[in-house]
Amino acid sequence: MKLTVCGTPAPQGSKTRTKFGGLREDNPNTAVWREAVKAAVMLAYPLGSRTDVCLARGPVIVEIEFAMPRPKSAKKGACADRKPDIDKLLRCTFDAMTEMGCWEDDARVVRVTATKLYAGEISLLPIPGALIHWDSIGRSSGCR
Repeated sequence: MKLTVCGTPAPQGSKTRTKFGGLREDNPNTAVWREAVKAAVMLAYPLGSRTDVCLARGPVIVEIEFAMPRPKSAKKGACADRKPDIDKLLRCTFDAMTEMGCWEDDARVVRVTATKLYAGEISLLPIPGALIHWDSIGRSSGCR
C-alpha cells in the first residue's frame, strides 16, 4: 500500500503533565502531523470505520521518505541531518497509521527503511511531507 502525506513531519516527543493532571504533547505540531497522516489514509483508503479495518495483517515492512522543509541556513544539496530525530518522526507517523488501521499494531512492523531529505531537492516530494509504502510480508487482508 502507498500513501502520500502533505505537511511538515513532526516528531513524537515527550508528554507533559498539565496543572489539572492531564497529559499533553510537548510539541504542538505533533497533533497537526498526526491529523495529516490520518487524512491521507482516509483519502487513499476510504473504507469507512477505521476501527473495523486493517489494511496489512501480520508482519509488516515499511519504506518511508520524510521530506523536510529546508532551513535557510542549509546549503542546497545538504543532508537533512538536523532535528527532528528520524526515530521520533517514525513514532508519530506509525502511531497515527496504527490508529487508522493501516496495520494491526506498529509492533508488527519488522523492517523499516527510513530516509529524511529536504523537500524539492533529492526528495521525490517537492513540498514537505512523507511518502510511505508498506505491506505485509505474507498477504494483505482485513483483520478478523
